[in-house]
Amino acid sequence: MKSTLALTLAVSLVWALPATAQAQLAGPQSGPRPGADWSRVRQLALRTELIVTVKGAPPVHGYFVAADDAELLVSDGVVDHIARAEIAEISVVMKLLPRLNRGAKWGVLIGAAAGLVTGVVAMHSYCRTHSCDPVLGTVAYTNVGIILGGGIGVLVSVGLDKSLIYRAP
Repeated sequence: MKSTLALTLAVSLVWALPATAQAQLAGPQSGPRPGADWSRVRQLALRTELIVTVKGAPPVHGYFVAADDAELLVSDGVVDHIARAEIAEISVVMKLLPRLNRGAKWGVLIGAAAGLVTGVVAMHSYCRTHSCDPVLGTVAYTNVGIILGGGIGVLVSVGLDKSLIYRAP
């Protein structure tokens, strides 16, 4: 039983980690992939924290003020006017708590699914030859999956700190 549990936990971890990472990387980008869609920049909320990569210069960190078809206004105490033609890419800085919450939610969902499937498979085969209750074992596997998946989701989301919203064509 111990070897079956250890094997199941290892398979659950290996299966859940890439799926959690992929969900986290895809999560912040809704709609089309970032590209030359300047409308996403114009729709930013006032004081959204940005990292603007300017062609041939170091990145500019600041807060969104306004944008039109010709330029972006970013403030870090002083308003910088950055010509749209000079911008290579723009990323929104993601705050830590929402990232951790999203990572934990995805991790719990994926971990619960992995634990449930693993529990059903493991308990079905084990309880066929032993006298046991497959439901209790499946619940235990699901709980382990929830805990491990939530933890992995948080760890994966700690590394994500910005979301690309614009890349010059």
